[in-house]
Amino acid sequence: MPALTAQTPFLTIDARAPEASQSLRDYAELIAQRKYLDPAPADQSQPHHKHHKHHILPKSMFPGFAKKRWNLVPLSLAEHFQAHFLLAQLMADEIATHRALYIMNKRYPAIKEGTTERDWAQLQESERLTNEAASRLQGKLRHEDWKMEAYRRRMSKIRTECNRRNWTDAEYRREQSARIAQGRAEKFYSDSERVARATAAQAEKTSGVLHWRFKPVNIYRHLTGELVAASVCLRQFCEEHRLNQGHMHATLAADRSRPSGRGNRTHARGYFARPLDEDGNVIGSINPAVQAADHHHARRADIFRASDSVCIARDVIVSQFCRDNPLGQRFSQSALSRTAHADRTKKSSASNPHTHKGIYAR
Repeated sequence: MPALTAQTPFLTIDARAPEASQSLRDYAELIAQRKYLDPAPADQSQPHHKHHKHHILPKSMFPGFAKKRWNLVPLSLAEHFQAHFLLAQLMADEIATHRALYIMNKRYPAIKEGTTERDWAQLQESERLTNEAASRLQGKLRHEDWKMEAYRRRMSKIRTECNRRNWTDAEYRREQSARIAQGRAEKFYSDSERVARATAAQAEKTSGVLHWRFKPVNIYRHLTGELVAASVCLRQFCEEHRLNQGHMHATLAADRSRPSGRGNRTHARGYFARPLDEDGNVIGSINPAVQAADHHHARRADIFRASDSVCIARDVIVSQFCRDNPLGQRFSQSALSRTAHADRTKKSSASNPHTHKGIYAR
């Protein structure tokens, strides 16, 4: 049997950690006592087994030594628990030792009230690490499963049948409808007052009052703030003017004191909407549009070919180049604009793209 010392490769001990050195000494003394000095019979008071065969070198880490006689030592249940407890302290970075201690703790709950005291903080830490490792493993396995068409088809069928069965329950439909309405209300109404207003509207819907999506709103022009339509149904207005209903709903809670952006949609094709309260008063500001100081689509740039850094267009607006470029390709103006600010000293990535379809802007 190899000597258990601080230089043993699988027991790398930090000299600055005296508790690890003490655990190593305790583990070596326990193994030597039961392997060579006093191979006493197993604890007969434990009803589970007459004795436990413990692997001195953990089987999960050293499978080649699993059946070697020198690597096996008979221990009682309490001693077996203590051995795995010491291994978890020795190799704190090895998930296999924590998993073994966690399994021992779950398999033999009677040992919790045994003769030896246990460090419950260590047990909780081992359980947490084991659960995290199992969660990561299951996530990886499910990720691989979803790449197979047969698995996707089978799971889609199971979920479809489950959803159909659930939605036949009237109570389930009511609960899910309330959750969906509440989520939409929280998305369109940012502050607490508007969330409370939307929740109250959902409560009114269950009692037969008109749904808040169909409640009247005022429509204004984005550039001037001119009133276009007063007290109209937003859904009907969007259908008549061929507007995106989701985009128009996003303008309800937009902050018009700031320029329009991805997180603050102040207009949809030149229109924006404002909700009305119970008395017909407008909620929110109706000031004209606030133009961005220097929008990236309006900036001028030079366009270069990435293969040889040859300039193919000078002093052009990025959005116009993407629309009317001489290369005959379709480019994304947002993707090309991001290349203008890329840090080329760092590796190209989704957040730091060096090129877009073989070209970049400067």
